[in-house]
Amino acid sequence: MSHPLLRGLVALVLAVPLMAVAAPFAIVVEGRPQDADITTHQITSAGVVLGVSDKGGGYINKLSIPGVGDIIGPVAARYGRGGQVTIRDELHGRKYNPTQAGFTDRAGTHVEVIVRGNEMLLPRRPLSLWHGDRGYDFTQWENLAADPYPKDGGNSDEDGIDESALPGKQADELTSEFDFIGRYSNVSDGARIRIAAFRFEYELRYVRKPGAILQFGRKTRIFDATQAVPDISVEMPAGVHPATETTLSKMLMSSTIRGDRAVWSPSVVFTVDGGGRLVAGRSGRGDVEEMDAAITSLVIFASGSDPKTGTAVGFFQPPNRVNTFNVVGRSAKDDALKYEDRRVTRRQLLGNLSRTGGMWLMGTRVSSTGLLSPLETASGVYEAVRGESYILVGTPQEILDAATKLAN
Repeated sequence: MSHPLLRGLVALVLAVPLMAVAAPFAIVVEGRPQDADITTHQITSAGVVLGVSDKGGGYINKLSIPGVGDIIGPVAARYGRGGQVTIRDELHGRKYNPTQAGFTDRAGTHVEVIVRGNEMLLPRRPLSLWHGDRGYDFTQWENLAADPYPKDGGNSDEDGIDESALPGKQADELTSEFDFIGRYSNVSDGARIRIAAFRFEYELRYVRKPGAILQFGRKTRIFDATQAVPDISVEMPAGVHPATETTLSKMLMSSTIRGDRAVWSPSVVFTVDGGGRLVAGRSGRGDVEEMDAAITSLVIFASGSDPKTGTAVGFFQPPNRVNTFNVVGRSAKDDALKYEDRRVTRRQLLGNLSRTGGMWLMGTRVSSTGLLSPLETASGVYEAVRGESYILVGTPQEILDAATKLAN
């Protein structure tokens, strides 16, 4: 059986009537840089406000803490920053990059966000590709949004594909094979969980037959055939499933949040040791690798080294079924669960107190064997990668206590 939270998420989003759509979907719309800082929807947990933008795929652009302020701030409130989930893989040079928020810091994906009580629903919709990190130009068209490659004349790219007659022009180039579905919710109940606690559930679904991914295919300079995994599945689907040009091989899923150091400048990173105790340290630009214990997928940024005082923010990924069996197969007809597979090969905690651009960054990165395309699955079945994360606000000790309860 699938995890009840994800079953509820799927049922709740599918139950939303078509007449409830408040804003038209657009794969990307280019605007002013400051537009990404506009919060369109929000929920509250124990006095802390979590806000998102429906102009940026429902990405998090506000985390307002009483007495501190909005720690996302103007610096991190851009479509390529804030709080969101993305995927990449090694086979395609980490350049094929379906991203929750959009294409560039100025070009976000316009979506519907539905607020129901203590929840914000992100109904199913396509994911845009990110722009290639200024290292690979795959967009010949720029009729929707400019790419960050000033020497391409605005009408060329380097993927080797003639896209001059694409009916959807840049929209066809940017629309990935993936759909996204998600939900934010307040899980603080004043009793079991007393501090501010937001849950973020998400699923990225490889539902469309390969098209856009071929812009990163075997004939391009970024394709790395040495990263093709000999067998993508662990148990399901049964049999041997070697990576092909359209498989995501050695996949990386990052769930992160960035903040503005000018608003809140944490100085200490807490992690959890094998005995479940907080360990204070500092972090530079490197990753804090997860330890092998049930509670260690937790990273905490704090204003000081005393775990019982001061403002702290935690990012937690519990060891539940959703995060353990991170890949699922679903029916293309009705999204019914067909199988679950445990494909995680590595988990990392990300803790960077002084990322470039005046920001800090925290979160998790999950590495997996990969994901099969619809060309490689059984007829009528697609694969999806999923996850569940928490943003917690309190003292470091309060955050650890809450995470321990959420893990059980």
